[in-house]
Amino acid sequence: MLNKQKIFGLLILFFFSSYAFCVDRVVQLNGPSGTYNSITDAVNASSDGDIIIVNNKPSNLPWIEDVTISKSLTFVSALDTVQFFVQGNYFIERGANREVVINGMRNNNGNIEETGTNTPTSRTKVSILNCEINGDVDFGQRYNLLISNSAIFDQVNFTYGSVYGSEIGGYMQLNRDFWADSDTLNIVGNKLFRLTLTTDSHYVHVLNNFIYNTNTGGIYVGALKGGTGENHITNNSIYSRYDAINAFVSTQAILIIQNNALRSTTTNDHSFDNNSGPGLQVVFNYNVYHSV
Repeated sequence: MLNKQKIFGLLILFFFSSYAFCVDRVVQLNGPSGTYNSITDAVNASSDGDIIIVNNKPSNLPWIEDVTISKSLTFVSALDTVQFFVQGNYFIERGANREVVINGMRNNNGNIEETGTNTPTSRTKVSILNCEINGDVDFGQRYNLLISNSAIFDQVNFTYGSVYGSEIGGYMQLNRDFWADSDTLNIVGNKLFRLTLTTDSHYVHVLNNFIYNTNTGGIYVGALKGGTGENHITNNSIYSRYDAINAFVSTQAILIIQNNALRSTTTNDHSFDNNSGPGLQVVFNYNVYHSV
């Protein structure tokens, strides 16, 4: 019979063996033996935990392909200071404890989005870091999205996650997640076109953002999480054609709006327009605001 020390040793060996066999999969056009002639080929050959290292083509043309990812993988450029250049949609299938990291992608024309119908018991984490995406980023239930230091030129839609230090060129919408808890979702230090908050599943902190457009409103608040926690819109600069902040919340919740610079450029519109029911408790302090 195995003693406790042997059992413990076998468990440790099993734990580390799952990482010991991770492989770097190198994508290089007409490269040496062991490299792959497409990103799809490298993904198909990979296992959970592998790293897909992408060399740009000598012609400087993008890797043109749609890629479906159903494993925990990391995508990086072969050169530290150069983004890898692609064109196409990247579909990430949800899976329990799955984590996909895309670091340093320049996608000339394509989306990064969810796919599949399976219902895992934990979220798939998707991290988009140091990327330029000329397309949408779209993830619904059972995903945890992180966008950091990236430029997304079209829309971003998600239900759980955070966005830091990025530029979003289209509408960004944070929707309700059915795994409700007391977590706080952060939207911090970004340049945004318009933000829509329609989530009552998690608290939201919108901090230190610059929101600018000349043809619509700045922030629309359609739903917020209630309870004893607070939702914050703080230290933002918002310049918009219509209401800088428009709230239409029908449930009980706390919304702190403070230290913002708010500007609406249309007559009869407001820097802050509250059309909510009596359950929304608003603290509106230390804001600089102007309407035509």
